[in-house]
Amino acid sequence: MIALLALVVCAASVRADEPKNDKVDLTVQDVQGQELKVPSADQPTIVVFVRTDQPQSQKTMEQVRALAKDAKDLQVLAIVSGDQAQVNAIQLAKDPKWLWPVISDPDYVLSGKLNVCAWPTTMVVTKKGNVVAHIGGYPSSFGTDLAADLEFAVGKIDQATLTQRTTAHEVVTDSADQKAGRHLQVARRLLDQGMPEASKAEVSKALEYAPRDSALLLAAARLFVQVGDVKAATDVLAKVDPQTVPAAQLNLVRGQIELHQEKWDEAQRLLTEATRLNPDPAEAYYGLGLVYQHKQDWPHAAQAFQKAFEATPEGRTLAAPAK
Repeated sequence: MIALLALVVCAASVRADEPKNDKVDLTVQDVQGQELKVPSADQPTIVVFVRTDQPQSQKTMEQVRALAKDAKDLQVLAIVSGDQAQVNAIQLAKDPKWLWPVISDPDYVLSGKLNVCAWPTTMVVTKKGNVVAHIGGYPSSFGTDLAADLEFAVGKIDQATLTQRTTAHEVVTDSADQKAGRHLQVARRLLDQGMPEASKAEVSKALEYAPRDSALLLAAARLFVQVGDVKAATDVLAKVDPQTVPAAQLNLVRGQIELHQEKWDEAQRLLTEATRLNPDPAEAYYGLGLVYQHKQDWPHAAQAFQKAFEATPEGRTLAAPAK
């Protein structure tokens, strides 16, 4: 089986006691031309990634409006994704019900930087840039959880209270998306432990809970590729709506499938596309290295492998100038 870099599966929902010390440092420009920073030095931030034509995104924005409309010490940003992001972002900015800046993200660059792979996704970021919550989808407990996250972000409650408030209803309110996400995470762990068949079984369980969710389907296809089940990967990928996922991620999986089938020219084309507008292009460059290696194009293979390493956290750390 062709070696591939480790698969990264986006978590459906992460809380302050779970992430790996995630921090945000982002400068964006809204559709009005205003420059905005996350974190804000003066106040916590809610960042909500939406597709304005999606009912769940509309519900999420309604909840955010209800919680934030009277808050004076809170920055709120809406980031609109998709091919029509610019048009939809401008339309949202003109909506009198939405009182906060709107940013367009047509090529999913911002969503990639913040590890967003489901729409809507809501993030709460402290003044110091720490991620308090990264909530994918619209769970039934969204409003109460977000309120607790905000209180934690401004220091009104401690970690123990936050955990108590956001887990007390977990069994009752667990959504299909959350269940699917957990099965996908288990699948990844099993694969890391060298148990591909058990991993595939967990992927199948995940798809039972959310069979039409494009982000989940794409992640499942990537897992199937990694265990070498090209047919399953191809079948799952065919169900993905290409308008709802980043083109770079879609081309990456397509390219990896072609690699497994030793269709080198098509793999090269797709993986080259996957490196474009991709905030995390390591896997795509690694795949290109394998293509050039097969073609005995050693200079390009070396260059691709080098770029793959430079795109990893370790490579970026080594490339950073000494302070």
